[in-house]
Amino acid sequence: MSDVKLKIDNIEVTVPKGTTILDAAKKLNIKIPTLCYHEDLCVAGNCRVCVVEQLGARTLQASCCVPAGDGMEIYTNSAKVLLLSEHNNDCLRCAKNGNCELQDLASEYAVDANRYLSVLTESIIDISSPSIQKDDSKCIRCQRCVRTCAELQAVNALTAANKGKE
Repeated sequence: MSDVKLKIDNIEVTVPKGTTILDAAKKLNIKIPTLCYHEDLCVAGNCRVCVVEQLGARTLQASCCVPAGDGMEIYTNSAKVLLLSEHNNDCLRCAKNGNCELQDLASEYAVDANRYLSVLTESIIDISSPSIQKDDSKCIRCQRCVRTCAELQAVNALTAANKGKE
């Protein structure tokens, strides 16, 4: 298998062809935040927390699922890389306050949700099940809960619905 050479945050790295940008960054000890990515689940690239800027690309790239390419120039913490635009940032009233992966990432990367345009919409907390309380205003659409239910629990009780405009 051939190797590819790329730069991540101006540091050159050589990795085997087929290696993701995320794994190439790990080789350099560059941490790229992830939420939907989990070693026990298939790669999905849903949450977009791991997006990076690729020089010359029209859009941001999901580093967990995009293969590293020869000559790529990747930036992991540029002004284009955002987080939390659809998330209800009222963390102080959340039951997960202080024990939340998203909150930890926002703190680590000094992301202030108040700086970004909010596209948050009103939602009702679904408490119809004794097993799950679902608050769509806290959801970042990563689908990790859906994939965990299907792939690890083999239950398929959850699904993605009402995505995008609908």
